[in-house]
Amino acid sequence: MIKQCNMAKTLTPGRHAQALNPGYHLARLEIQQAIGEGGFSIVYQAFDHGRKHPVAVKEYFPVSIATRKPNGEVIPHDDCFLPTFNAGRTYFRQEARILDVITHPCVPQLFDFWQENNTAYISTSLYRGNTLKKCHRETPDLATQSWLMTLLTSLLNTVYMIHQQGCLHLDISWDNIQIQDGASPILLDFGSACFTNNHSPNRPNLMLKPGFSPPELYYRAEREAIGPWCDIYSIGALIYGLITGTLPPVSLTRCIEDRYQPLSEQRPNGYSYQFLRAIDQALAVSYVNRPQTLATFAQQLDIKLSSSDLNG
Repeated sequence: MIKQCNMAKTLTPGRHAQALNPGYHLARLEIQQAIGEGGFSIVYQAFDHGRKHPVAVKEYFPVSIATRKPNGEVIPHDDCFLPTFNAGRTYFRQEARILDVITHPCVPQLFDFWQENNTAYISTSLYRGNTLKKCHRETPDLATQSWLMTLLTSLLNTVYMIHQQGCLHLDISWDNIQIQDGASPILLDFGSACFTNNHSPNRPNLMLKPGFSPPELYYRAEREAIGPWCDIYSIGALIYGLITGTLPPVSLTRCIEDRYQPLSEQRPNGYSYQFLRAIDQALAVSYVNRPQTLATFAQQLDIKLSSSDLNG
C-alpha cells in the first residue's frame, strides 16, 4: 500500500473548451464531467446505465488538428489533416486492443470500444485519487527511499506483467500514475503503448515527454532499440524527479552533450548508494548500457517480482 497524499479533491472538472457537456449521452453512457485531457484525447467521468456505476471514458480528440461541430462530431480543422486524423484514430483503437490483452489489477479494465461522432471512445474502470505528480507537488517530503521502494515494488511488478503479456507502455511518467487511498497505484494512459512483436509503425500519436522519454523514441532509427529498456528509462526518470524535484535533462540533448548529474555522485541524504546507482544505470543514454529487462532492474533494486502479482 502507498501512503496517501492529501485526497480532499479527487476529480477536477475539465476545462477543455470542446469537451462534451454534462448530460450528453454516448450509447448507454451519460457524461458527468471532463476529468482530464492530453494531446490526443479528453477523459470523462460518465455513468454507465448498463453497469449501474461510473466509468472513465476516453475520447479520441487530437487537439492540435481537430475541432468539434455543434452536433458533437469531431472533424479535422482542414482536409489536409484528414490522413493524420484517421491514422491517429486507428492507433487509438490499438490502445483498446492492448487494454483488452492486459490483465492486471493496477491497469484499467477495458469495458468497451466504439466509434461515434466521427471519432472513437474507450470506456474503462474509473479510479479515484490524484496523479503522482500532484501528490509530489503537495507533499514533496513523501519521497523517502522507503516510500519509493514501496512505489517501485508495485510499479515494477505492474510493468513486468505488461511486458510478460507482450506489450510496452512507452509513456510512463508521474502524470500517468494514479495514487489511490489505501491501494496500489494505477498505471494509466496506454495511448503510446505497442505490442512487442510489432516494431515497424512510426506511431503518429507517440507521446514524447521531455525528461521521461528515452532518446531511442525520438528517432526510432533502429528497430531493435525499442524494448523493455525504454520503460526502464522512464521509470528511472520518474524516481530521479521524485528525489531531486526536477527531471533529468532531455534525453535527446544528452546525446549531444550529456549534462546529467548522477545521483550516486550527488548523494542526496537518506538514499543508499546501491539505490541511487540503480537509478543512474536506468538512465543511461545508450539503451545497451541500461538493464535490458525489468527482472534485471528489479534485482539491482533488491525488489522481488511476482508473475502473479494481484495485490490490487
